[in-house]
Amino acid sequence: MSKAILSVMTARGMSATDIAEKMESGRNRATLYRILSGATQDPKISTFVDICHALDVSPIEVLQLAHIVEHTPRDTDLLDIRLRQIFRRVQALPERFKRLAVAQLASITETLHEEVDVEGRARSDVAQ
Repeated sequence: MSKAILSVMTARGMSATDIAEKMESGRNRATLYRILSGATQDPKISTFVDICHALDVSPIEVLQLAHIVEHTPRDTDLLDIRLRQIFRRVQALPERFKRLAVAQLASITETLHEEVDVEGRARSDVAQ
């Protein structure tokens, strides 16, 4: 797992100090360094998730890089990638703003679904 975390750190241009500073307060930096060195092979889930959060990467992606979980191909369409990025940002919002964002997204999608029939065609195109 340490190699996978280190590869994400390299890709992000982050040092161990950068990660340690972004981790939840109260976390032991020595634990991070033991994980990175490979001395700790099986970290606590909460520590692992905290490291992933500091790296701005999902835990599943790190597990896939470490070949612990089989890679499931994802759509590489740029629009889908952008949607995943936006949803990650919404998930990181404080609860109050997260609820507001979800309500707005629900309203937008309901409106758009009213404009599109089940075959994906706009109603204005069907009328022609």
